[in-house]
Amino acid sequence: WHQEKMAQALQSLKDLLPTSDKMEQWLGNAGFEDFMDAVDLAEFHAQRAQQDVTKAVNLLLEQLRPNLQPIAQKLLRQGQLDKVENILATLGASRVEVLGLLNVQQDLQRLRGLDLLK
Repeated sequence: WHQEKMAQALQSLKDLLPTSDKMEQWLGNAGFEDFMDAVDLAEFHAQRAQQDVTKAVNLLLEQLRPNLQPIAQKLLRQGQLDKVENILATLGASRVEVLGLLNVQQDLQRLRGLDLLK
């Protein structure tokens, strides 16, 4: 049962991946959160089925990488700090690093600090 649920979650991940031209819109709506929920679900059921989906999940996450950082940087430049913070929080600390978004996280923290000083 867990193996079947894991496979369904992995298929959901593939189905939920946006095209690059829809990425920014996708990040701002429930599609991104649904995607990350499916990641968690796949990992949960994989653990219960004694399977390892790390490689499959990382391959799918890697497809987000080329567009994710430029979009996050753009949002920072536009002052949309809450959106960037939501993206990073939804990804989680370990995936922020894997996806090369540590610089975005640092920029966000710096800008939040500047806001506090104002």
